[in-house]
Amino acid sequence: MATGLVSEGRRRDVVNESLQAEDVYKISEAEIIARCGLDAFLFLRYLQTLLKIFIPLAVIVLPVLIPVNLIHGVGAPGGVHGLDRISWANIDRRHTARYWAHWCMAQVVVVWVCHVLWYEIQSYASIRHRRLLSVKRFENACGTTVLVTDIPRNLRNAEDLRILYNVYPGGVRSLKINRDFRKLKRKIRERDQAVQRLEYAETRLILQAQKANASSSCSQERLKRLSEENRAMCTLPVYGISWFPSLPFVGEKVDMINFYRKRVAVLNEEIRKEQADPVMFAETRSAIITFNRPLGAQLAAQSILHPQPHRMVATLVEDPSQVIWENVSISWWERTARSCLLGWISAWAIVACIVPVAFTGLLSQLGYTMTIFPWLSWLEGVPSWVLSAIQGVLPSAMLATVTVMVPAVLQWLILAQGRNSFATAELVLQDYYFSFLFLQVFVVVSTSSSVAAVLGSLEYDVNSVAALVAQNLPKAANYFFSYLILQALSVSAGSLLQVGRLVQFLSARVFRKPGRQLWEKMKKPEIRWGTFFPFYSNLAVITLIYTVVSPLILVLAILTFGSFLAVQRYNILHVASFNTDTGGLIYFKALNQLFVGLYIMELYLVGLFFLVRDKDGQVACIGQGVTMVISTGLTAAFQVALSQAYRPLITTVPVMLSSGTSGNVFGDVKVEPGGHRPAWIYTAQQKMNRLHQLINRFVEEEVSPLKDFEEAEMLVSRAEIREIQDSALIAEQPAVWLPRDKIGMSQYEIQQTQGFSSRINISDELFALDRKGNIQYHGQGKDTSCARLT
Repeated sequence: MATGLVSEGRRRDVVNESLQAEDVYKISEAEIIARCGLDAFLFLRYLQTLLKIFIPLAVIVLPVLIPVNLIHGVGAPGGVHGLDRISWANIDRRHTARYWAHWCMAQVVVVWVCHVLWYEIQSYASIRHRRLLSVKRFENACGTTVLVTDIPRNLRNAEDLRILYNVYPGGVRSLKINRDFRKLKRKIRERDQAVQRLEYAETRLILQAQKANASSSCSQERLKRLSEENRAMCTLPVYGISWFPSLPFVGEKVDMINFYRKRVAVLNEEIRKEQADPVMFAETRSAIITFNRPLGAQLAAQSILHPQPHRMVATLVEDPSQVIWENVSISWWERTARSCLLGWISAWAIVACIVPVAFTGLLSQLGYTMTIFPWLSWLEGVPSWVLSAIQGVLPSAMLATVTVMVPAVLQWLILAQGRNSFATAELVLQDYYFSFLFLQVFVVVSTSSSVAAVLGSLEYDVNSVAALVAQNLPKAANYFFSYLILQALSVSAGSLLQVGRLVQFLSARVFRKPGRQLWEKMKKPEIRWGTFFPFYSNLAVITLIYTVVSPLILVLAILTFGSFLAVQRYNILHVASFNTDTGGLIYFKALNQLFVGLYIMELYLVGLFFLVRDKDGQVACIGQGVTMVISTGLTAAFQVALSQAYRPLITTVPVMLSSGTSGNVFGDVKVEPGGHRPAWIYTAQQKMNRLHQLINRFVEEEVSPLKDFEEAEMLVSRAEIREIQDSALIAEQPAVWLPRDKIGMSQYEIQQTQGFSSRINISDELFALDRKGNIQYHGQGKDTSCARLT
């Protein structure tokens, strides 16, 4: 059995469901990358990395901190109940020395997380080099092509650009200045809309004809009469302006099928001619340059050519499908202005969500909120299980609803900023959405929850504000306990059941949508990495923040991310689709975002340590607080050093790899014993030789991509590489899909359309009507990739 909704390159024959489940865990990493892309593989690795962080921490932290927090704590007499008894809030003022245990565990958390992140970033650098030097990338010029933007007017010609870029190794293979295809793209969009409307009119005709005729077949005369009796009519826009809306009783009414047949045929011919003669379009300020050698492209992307800023910026084209061709010719100042304006709007959109999110935080502390607002006293008569449900489930559900609505708005704002590629837009979206989630889900919720708890307790002890704050801030962790559990259950169940897509598919069936719309509902759901990674990063950051203050969160995090890993591994291999790939850069950014959890945890502990009071009301943890400040500075220094060391290796390929250099990089130091040199110099030289041997061995392992790279060099030299072209030049004619019916109306309409014009592709192969008049997809086993669907 094969899946008909994916292209042949991503299909795998599956005998039964048990083998499919077994395939999820036995498939190799290389095959995951080949089938799903590097981002998908690194997302699964990201979940594994989080488990690698939290499982050892749970083994170390829980046995230490739970007894420290629980034994001889303040308990119920001090206002601490339930799970708060095993958290920071339960420490009694008489036992302030116990806070050294929290300090030690905080250092363990920082050291372990930094070690894991260093190892993962180092491994990712090697993975990315292998990806950039893989043979498959050279088949369509990805590894040898750069996009140059903001070319000055005096250099905007092929001759000067070729002279300028021929200095790089191998020289220029091809050079093409981009052109303004906005007019052509408008026609392509208009054609796509015309095809969809023609499909709607034809499908409506076929459904009505089959409903009016119950026999198994009809004569040509009968089909003709049915066709004439059931034609759909449409009103043309006023004054013939295509963008002007059609108004009822205003404008000419025409036969919908005949009108859009003619429109599709005319547009197909116009688009074909313009695609064949791109010279008719004006040149823009950007160019696509393909080199003969990958090293030339790498050096061009790393070089600064023009003495003025923002001029002739070269970017390596990792995937031509990711280029946003409408934006490559935008000037740098226009792009900067758009980014500032729309970034400001995005910031305000994020801030505007504070009020509803803060309300969910207050709702999670309903017991304390009722003491602040007397008008809520009527809730005291509600059964306890109802209050528990309101405090536990309702706030998390409301917060999840808010977080679902924001990504679409942010995505539109980012694309309007003028980014050159969808991959870059996804990386910016990752920053924006993570900022939104962290601000709303953690900062606002924890603050509102803590404030509610503190204000609710002030009436009992107004004079000990500092002690109240130190005791009640950790109580916000209770909200995130239920939040983690809810996300583990809802995300896992939703990913497996795909309830939303099932509802969309059934609605398309009920309302008799055309075949194309039905197929769109059946397609695999697309994952947008810019909104996918931040959700899991935010949960990980929240876990890190509360690891020391409320260590039970580690258990919930392990269960949550373990369920995520099991479910998402299946989803990525058999359910989801991916149209955007950042080459793993989104993984590097996600790893760096985990440092936010360390910083907030350290600053959080600094504040809590300085708020701790002993039985005499004196500050009891000055030493812990001061050393935590130093720890925060060391953590920031480590991240800066790590970023400075590896960011250049991740954004570019080292020349040693690009040029194919291998072998002994350093060479041995000639050691000649004796002479007038001291013995310690001889010993040092011996140790240096051994160190060089170790380094050379490491370098040889790291240059493992060279085998693929040498094959790629041969491929570049002997084969015709498919050039990268603007999407407007390679857009194909979409086929008109009709559902096949038993009376032969679909075949009759196909004959009429083909008789009207040979420039319209029309078919009834993929869809058919069943006995009840429902449209069924009959494309199983057929290649329904983008090429097939056109």
